[in-house]
Amino acid sequence: MNQRTILLSILALCVVTLFVAAGTYAYFTASTATTSNLFQTGTITIGTEPTSAAFSVQNLAPGRSEAATIRVRNGGNLDFNYRISAEKKKGYSAVYNALTTRIVDTGDGAVLYDGPLSQLATGPVPLAAGRDQRLEFTVGMPSECGNELQDSYCSVDFGFDAEQAH
Repeated sequence: MNQRTILLSILALCVVTLFVAAGTYAYFTASTATTSNLFQTGTITIGTEPTSAAFSVQNLAPGRSEAATIRVRNGGNLDFNYRISAEKKKGYSAVYNALTTRIVDTGDGAVLYDGPLSQLATGPVPLAAGRDQRLEFTVGMPSECGNELQDSYCSVDFGFDAEQAH
C-alpha cells in the first residue's frame, strides 16, 4: 500500500468515528412557559366638586368680583392633562363678553388663566392619578362696564376635559 492510500484510509476512519461519536452523543433538554399573562388597560376619570353652581352671584356690579373654589379630581389610575373652558348657556351675550376670569391653583399659586370669560381656554394642566387640585375662580365685571348691563344675567358652564398624559 502506498502512503497516500494509508493516509486516506486513516482520514476516512477518523471521519466515520467522528460521525458515530456525534450521533450517539446526547444533550439534556428542558423547556418551560410563563402562562396566564394579563394586560389590563388603565382609566382616566375626571370629576369636580362642586358638580354644579360653584357660583350663584347676585347684584354683581362694575368693579366687583366674586371667587369660588372648584376641586378637580383624577379618580382614574393614569395621569392626565386637562383643559378648562367656558360656555354661555343662557342669558345675555353682553354680560358674558364683559366678565373677566382669573383661575389660580391654590396649591402652588400658579395662574392658569387671566382674561375674558368668553375666551376661557387653559393650556393643559397636569394631574397625577388619584390626586386632586383646588382652583380658585375669580369672576369679575370691569369698572368700565356701563348701564347697558344693568339687570342682565348669563348662565355659564365650566368644562373640564381630560386626556391621558403621554
